[in-house]
Amino acid sequence: MTAPVESVPSSSPLVGPDGRSVNTPWFSFFVSIFNALGGAGGSASALLDTLSSIPGSMLLRGVASWAGLLPGAHNAVLRMGVTYPEWDTLDGNSFAPQAQNRLFAGPAAGAAAAPGFRALVSADLNGVAGQIPGTLTNDNAAAGDIGEYVASQVVSGAAVALGSGVPADVTHITLSAGDWDVWGSISTLPAGTTTQSDIRGWINTVSATDPLAPNNGAYSEWQSAIGAGLGQTTPIGMQRISVANGVNQAVYLSATVTFATSTLGAFGFIGARRVR
Repeated sequence: MTAPVESVPSSSPLVGPDGRSVNTPWFSFFVSIFNALGGAGGSASALLDTLSSIPGSMLLRGVASWAGLLPGAHNAVLRMGVTYPEWDTLDGNSFAPQAQNRLFAGPAAGAAAAPGFRALVSADLNGVAGQIPGTLTNDNAAAGDIGEYVASQVVSGAAVALGSGVPADVTHITLSAGDWDVWGSISTLPAGTTTQSDIRGWINTVSATDPLAPNNGAYSEWQSAIGAGLGQTTPIGMQRISVANGVNQAVYLSATVTFATSTLGAFGFIGARRVR
């Protein structure tokens, strides 16, 4: 036989240690909760199940009454909506606005720590392997980016006059800090009666100075008895030029030509590509 459920009449006075009755609205409030939960043998579960009996539910206070907030989908997050908390996915609205070019990640260096917003550093890319996609159109890499291209060209109509056997600069480019591959070519423009016997071309960071072969691959020499008025073109080759931080490095395309009888000019091209 089931024992009767004990309850407390909400009108029953509560007598304090001093003998005075404590029959306040608070007392009535707590007595009503006690009775609603089944008295001394009751349980809150039965009452809360009237709001929601689905496992994982939470209690939510609406405008007029309490209600059960049902469980969210797998991996959903609970965040504040316009008026009430709600289940949603994690997205950009979950965070305060951030400055451009910042990402949410662990520390850039040192021991493990809670993630936060910070700038991307080179160490973040050390573990990236495989192919790096290229551009999908005929644009140019921005200054400072891998693939940046710098070049200078002098055409025959602007050929630089040379003295026989005297080193001279044909053109030059300026490279910012980084690692570059630099290459070029030299062409001669002799007068109709000018003969040539020795053509040398090179790339150097020192103006009008022959570095001598092999010059890290960027050196060309052609010794031959070349007939009068016959212009020649020779590729210079390629070399690596590494520029320190904070430096703007001039790089020269230069030549020396040994010639006779009349005058001679030189023109050419120098180009560079940032490789890292």
